[in-house]
Amino acid sequence: MRPTPEQEDTSEHSSLRRRALLKMTAAAGAAAALSTATASVAAAAGTPTATGATAAKPGGAFARSFAAPAARVRPKFRWWWPDALVDPEEIKREIDQIAAAGFGGVEIAAVTHSVSEPIDPSRHGWGTPAWVAAVETALRQARRRDIVVDLTIGPAWPAAVPGITPDSRAAIKELAHGVAVLPGGTAFTGPLPEPVTAPGSGVTARRTRSVQAARVVAGTSPTAFPAQLEKDSVTDLTSRVSVGRLEWTAPDDGTWLVIACYERGSGQRPEGPAHTSPLSYVVDHFSEAGTRAVIDFWESRILTPRMRKLLRETGGALYEDSIEMETHATLWTPAAPAEFERRMGYSLMPYLPALLQTKEKYAFSFDAATNKAVRRDYMEVVTELYVENHLLPVQKWANGLGLQLRIQPYGLQTDAMYKAALLDVSEGESLGFKNLDDFRCLAGGRDMGGKLVLSNEAGGTAGGAYATTWDATLRKLVTQYAAGVNQAVFHGFAYADAPGAAWPGFAAFSPYNGGAGYGEAWGPRQPTWGHTADIAGYLSRTQQVLRTGVNKVDIGVLWQKGYAGSGLGASWFSGDGVPVGWTHLFLSPRLLSLPGAVVRDGRFAPDGPAYKALLIDGDVMIGREHTLQLDVAEKLVGYAEKGLPIIVIGDWKDGHVPGLPKSGENERLLRLISELLARPSVFNVPDRPDVPRAIAALGLRRDVEYAQSSMLLHAHRADTEADYYFFANDSVSKKGSTGTPISHDVTLTTRRPDVVPYVLDAWTGTIEPLATYTRLADGRIRLRVALRPGATTIIATARPGTWIPGPAPRRHATSSQASEVRLAKSGRLEIRDTRPGTYTTHLHDGTSVSGTIEKVPEPMPLTRWTLTAEDWTPGADASSTTKTRRVVELDGLRPWPEIPELTDASGVGRYRTTVKLGAAWTGGHGALLELGEVYDTYRVTVNGRTLPPADQLTTVVDVGPHLRRGTNSIEVEVATSLLNRLRVSNAPVFGVAKKQDYGLVGPVRLVPYGRTAADG
Repeated sequence: MRPTPEQEDTSEHSSLRRRALLKMTAAAGAAAALSTATASVAAAAGTPTATGATAAKPGGAFARSFAAPAARVRPKFRWWWPDALVDPEEIKREIDQIAAAGFGGVEIAAVTHSVSEPIDPSRHGWGTPAWVAAVETALRQARRRDIVVDLTIGPAWPAAVPGITPDSRAAIKELAHGVAVLPGGTAFTGPLPEPVTAPGSGVTARRTRSVQAARVVAGTSPTAFPAQLEKDSVTDLTSRVSVGRLEWTAPDDGTWLVIACYERGSGQRPEGPAHTSPLSYVVDHFSEAGTRAVIDFWESRILTPRMRKLLRETGGALYEDSIEMETHATLWTPAAPAEFERRMGYSLMPYLPALLQTKEKYAFSFDAATNKAVRRDYMEVVTELYVENHLLPVQKWANGLGLQLRIQPYGLQTDAMYKAALLDVSEGESLGFKNLDDFRCLAGGRDMGGKLVLSNEAGGTAGGAYATTWDATLRKLVTQYAAGVNQAVFHGFAYADAPGAAWPGFAAFSPYNGGAGYGEAWGPRQPTWGHTADIAGYLSRTQQVLRTGVNKVDIGVLWQKGYAGSGLGASWFSGDGVPVGWTHLFLSPRLLSLPGAVVRDGRFAPDGPAYKALLIDGDVMIGREHTLQLDVAEKLVGYAEKGLPIIVIGDWKDGHVPGLPKSGENERLLRLISELLARPSVFNVPDRPDVPRAIAALGLRRDVEYAQSSMLLHAHRADTEADYYFFANDSVSKKGSTGTPISHDVTLTTRRPDVVPYVLDAWTGTIEPLATYTRLADGRIRLRVALRPGATTIIATARPGTWIPGPAPRRHATSSQASEVRLAKSGRLEIRDTRPGTYTTHLHDGTSVSGTIEKVPEPMPLTRWTLTAEDWTPGADASSTTKTRRVVELDGLRPWPEIPELTDASGVGRYRTTVKLGAAWTGGHGALLELGEVYDTYRVTVNGRTLPPADQLTTVVDVGPHLRRGTNSIEVEVATSLLNRLRVSNAPVFGVAKKQDYGLVGPVRLVPYGRTAADG
């Protein structure tokens, strides 16, 4: 990924960015490989049964694995190395540190953007014997510590290898054009016009691919950008060229342009300083030659017998970052014209000027309809070529090594949803993606392809180096979990040191271009590292649940294009449906051809998401234009014939096929649309706000219902034993995310009448039956979800004795006057409240019981603390830290910058106080410790006992079981970021940053509660 990834430009009247429109097609020989590739597609995209998904097993196996999740469901780190300049003992030490912190995997990546002194690539470069030996060391230690190891496919990104030059057949190519203006009737005699863009470094050869002439639209300037050309005037002059010279006289009518196109290497290298010697160059991702160069290098230089064995034992996946091809000309591949014509049925060459670019902007333009059609057709070809010549061959090869393939399949305006359906693991990113719908695009492909994991490059924050908090990171990540993510690969864990690194050590992207940089270098260098195991446990349990069974979704939103990363949302559902419980994912036309794309019992993809309905709108990428492929329209008619509800938005009388239409295609499409709209399971509404009318008319009901809430998000998964509902209070992702607590009645759909709701605590690993809920007459369950900002909860509905050991609770409450009802270990219902009194509790059988809570002590403000702080400062070398102990007596809590002894400090602070509980304190009392504001992570110890991991996003801890009559000691350990210290220790880089308000800021209260049997 890039520090400032470019957004896709979806306006048809502006030039599409280079990463959004790649001018490519297959290399020679792809035609012969097409049948093999097609078979590979069918094999890669299975039926939606979530191959590899965790299944809940009888006898309590799920509960045991939930308490102690396996390595493969634990979060991972992107492990940045300064190429191969690493020490074997340090590698082992860092693997041990990652394992001890509760993480389950690493992705070894050679990323050296911050390195200020050169690393000798011939000795310590990527792919050298030193690199291979270091990776083998990591694999051996990972095997000992049950850590999964992923490897990037090349140095940095995009995929590149040494041993090729820009002129090599395997290297990525560009099409550079030169242009000459020729008045009507004027003769052109002489050398062809030179390219308007200079060749890249190392480019020494070029090949003339075409010479054309085109008339400029009357009344427009020939030097305009883009120049407006008459489509029917394009004339091929290539045969008139001899030894680089052209002789041709323009017709008398109008002004003409002579456009010469040259194929040459782009000279693109992987990101960062030189990683190899000789230099690596980016391969052609759209030809067999480029992919073969990658595989051949690995086979000859990296895959030693030891490496192969170790990869099978502890290897996870090969990884490729987003598809970021860069050139100031037009990206290209040698077989473009032939492959385009074979696949699209018409020649590309007469329309080639509409594809030519200079610095990511189109240089020439025909009429708008032609531009859209040709550019769309081209990207359809590009998708197929990337899949057939890169994705599938690399994945097949990786699978043969015992590895999966994980790719960020976006970065171009290609069908990323389809690629997500084929990939072993697809990945999005927290930095580059604009909203949750970007993740839902990839999740839609994953689920239709029957794949399990949607990964997320998590924690990347622009300008966030050494200032990123776990609080902010978790708040963002949990919303992405609700959008389909179920694997976090944190960005990242940095190797300890590198040449020229300053304290606290090497970090891949810090400093970066003179500033603090982005991402975070997690690890022991961070004061919060001592608390990270608590966070890793929470994330591991959450990910285990989100990989159990199959993702279930209400609505499939069919887009005409399968882009991901556009930031665009689902018509009505993103803005109005999600806040009341509707869920949706996105589908591209190709996904309708996968094996699982069938209708059964009124559901689409019944063995996967089991969509209740499909939603069809105009093409959101081009102003909601009413385009639809013929084969898609035919499939939709077939789905409707089988009773699938379909919502169609808008008046489609102007419907037309995308791309250049063949004779009769538009008329055929209009007939199919008319046939579709006539089906009883199809409802056509005038516009997006009218979607609720269609929902009501079609009798659709969402799996999870709640009143209007802009903050509550959820995901639903199911296996044969249980349904799993993940809920999150969204405090960050959209304008309506207010960062306030929420409390909503939520209604859950059930598949059996005898299921019981359980609460799964991802922080502690405990599973308990829910004590308060209502079973409705239709079998659904209504319960209360109350969450503080950023917090989550997991509810499972399952039959007792199968999914979890033990009988069902004999009774449960439906409501109570008390603030909380819990199920005691004895099986009896217990009420809790901070106020004394007699409370009535209504039970599921229609009866009511009462319980009395006697006197409850008043809340106790805790203001006097002894703070013992470790002040972390630079040590003897870049990777060592001096920790100076400072003791401060506090009469009132305040952030560290307001404490003179700690004004510039970063580190770990231990706050200690005592609380005296009088003779009236009994076993009928407990207390909540309300911490207020805490910056950043914390742990609580009461009377010398460290409590179970606390929810880092609620800062409220139940300390009741640990208190006693008399004097009680309470300690709150708080860890900070390193920013405040770096502001002074490395002022040129970090000095401009604003100080962060570290520590236990409060206000802190001990809030006693009373408890008694509900019928006591």
